[in-house]
Amino acid sequence: MKAAIKAYIHKEEVRAARELVKHYEWLHTCIGIFGGVSFFVGSIFFLWPAWIKTGTWLFILGSLGMLIDSACKAFIKMEKW
Repeated sequence: MKAAIKAYIHKEEVRAARELVKHYEWLHTCIGIFGGVSFFVGSIFFLWPAWIKTGTWLFILGSLGMLIDSACKAFIKMEKW
């Protein structure tokens, strides 16, 4: 019986988290756009030796932003499973 209650509570927590992510879809979309721009600018900075360190950090931050956006979109789509 306790396992069924825990499973129900877990299901409700996941549903609530999914709704929260859906509600702030604009935020993770903006993070994804920031990630794409940072990734692109960081890639350009690799062309000049003086800007390689800055380019590396922009590249890393851009990758993280795109990862967050993709993870949020996947989390929302999991609702259909």
